[in-house]
Amino acid sequence: MWKEIEKTTKYLKKLNASTMILIALVVVVPGVDFDNDDLSTYSEYFIHKTNPFNPDSDFDLILDNMEIMIYSSNPNINDSDSDGLTDGDEISRYYTDPSSKDTDGDGLTDKYELFESLTNVTNPDTDNDGLTDGAEIKIHKTDPNDRDTDNDHLSDGYELIPRAIGPSGGETVECEEGYYVGSDPLRPNTYSISGGDISLADSKNSCIKPFCGKITKREGYCT
Repeated sequence: MWKEIEKTTKYLKKLNASTMILIALVVVVPGVDFDNDDLSTYSEYFIHKTNPFNPDSDFDLILDNMEIMIYSSNPNINDSDSDGLTDGDEISRYYTDPSSKDTDGDGLTDKYELFESLTNVTNPDTDNDGLTDGAEIKIHKTDPNDRDTDNDHLSDGYELIPRAIGPSGGETVECEEGYYVGSDPLRPNTYSISGGDISLADSKNSCIKPFCGKITKREGYCT
């Protein structure tokens, strides 16, 4: 105990008069706010650990009180979510969430979307094809900025979503009009029956009429 008292005494001796007055003022008058950032000097010094004499402790162009009360970002770190974008840029320039590295939750970081994939950083499905930008890039290898990657007049999402063939799901429905399941979104002339791609050029198989968006099946040949 005496060692702690001795240590504290030595520390106090090192403080100059102005510092002592400041500490006393902060403790006695906890509501004082030297940097006018709507955070008391007491709360900045003892709670938030921010600079009580600088309204923007981390120099990210966002006031400390706004980071704490509005954006839930860290007022002591200029890139709270470590995504390579400063909190100030995320809030004022890109309109992204400074406390989340993936604002739209699509599996791609904000920085990647802004500078690599050039997708909408606040919309998880930039091209509105029913597939998230992350799934298009990481899984399907389709273009997240083009809802119809292979230009076959079927959206990527439509080609990848399983659908039954005809009312019963069978392959012998006559004069069926609709879409076949499992088209390859990277190839304009394939669709899938029973898990295998079949070329539409083969007249023995049913075919998609891509420009009218229909398929016709009549006794096993294209019409």
